[in-house]
Amino acid sequence: MRPKELLTRLSRVESLLSEYSFEELSTAEATTLKKSFELFKQQLEDAVFGEGILPTTSSRSSEAVDSGGENALNAAAELIEGTRILVFEDNYLNQRLLAKHLDKWGCVTFMTASGAEGMKVLETETIDLVLMDLRMPQMTGFEISDIIRGHENKAIRQLPIIALTADFRIQDMDNSELHGMNDYLLKPYSADALFIKILTNKMGLKKLEEVNEAIVVEESQAFSKDSTVSLDHLYEDCMGELDQVAELLHLFKQNVLEFVGTLKFQLKKEDFYGIGFAVHKIKSGLAMMRTDRLYQLVLQMEKCSKEQRDLTQLNTLFELFITEYPGIEHQLDLEFEKLTKAH
Repeated sequence: MRPKELLTRLSRVESLLSEYSFEELSTAEATTLKKSFELFKQQLEDAVFGEGILPTTSSRSSEAVDSGGENALNAAAELIEGTRILVFEDNYLNQRLLAKHLDKWGCVTFMTASGAEGMKVLETETIDLVLMDLRMPQMTGFEISDIIRGHENKAIRQLPIIALTADFRIQDMDNSELHGMNDYLLKPYSADALFIKILTNKMGLKKLEEVNEAIVVEESQAFSKDSTVSLDHLYEDCMGELDQVAELLHLFKQNVLEFVGTLKFQLKKEDFYGIGFAVHKIKSGLAMMRTDRLYQLVLQMEKCSKEQRDLTQLNTLFELFITEYPGIEHQLDLEFEKLTKAH
């Protein structure tokens, strides 16, 4: 990772930390968090500019700077190393990216898309924190949270639960509090945002942040209107590992093929619930890849399946999606070639 990228990440992490009040932590926890971040910050600044870690001559290699910065990031990761995390997530693309980050930080991860299977993990393993996708098949994140909060085992029912969702609204905010969730994370999220959520909830700051209409951005406004496709953000989220970008790109293509097949079937059945679920499931992948034109079409499909329930309009939007996708896929392939050549 290059110096500019490291400093940008530092700024983002510091900004995220500033959203939390140290007054809400105990004195010991606040002191630990503050000292840990200050140490991380100092190590990173020394690695890029200072005299303590790197030679002061102008002949410093970029490899040395990158190595020092990575050591600083690894030092920060020690704050959550060993944290045992249960993840409820039904989208394999999201599972892979989450597992990538958590493994990199030394967390012990348990991954499931089943409420029943997840409860077995909770009852047989020591878990420190739960990441909960709100919208899953069979049992929703709200329903699973109710089971956790009503469990006879005090350690299980007091676990911090962080909601994962692509469509957080004021109603979801109220429901999350009602069902005992501690915090939330909007998809698509950065590695830094995920890190801070885990860190703050692990250290005792278990508070669902206040949300109002001014900061809840409509999905239709969540992307730049620039239709240019780029994988730079994904490369950063994958911590500069091209093989991980390639794997996520492959999974994304598989998800789209699955979506196309499923939607054809549901449209023939005139099953609006099935259509809505298929559309919701593909949204996070489109958001992760920032394919704005396809994302906008899917948002229209979602609205149409829930409100107008107009099959003619849904079929039209679906045909547009099928027409648009090959060009988007080609752009993504070209962007991956660019990344490969540049790195």
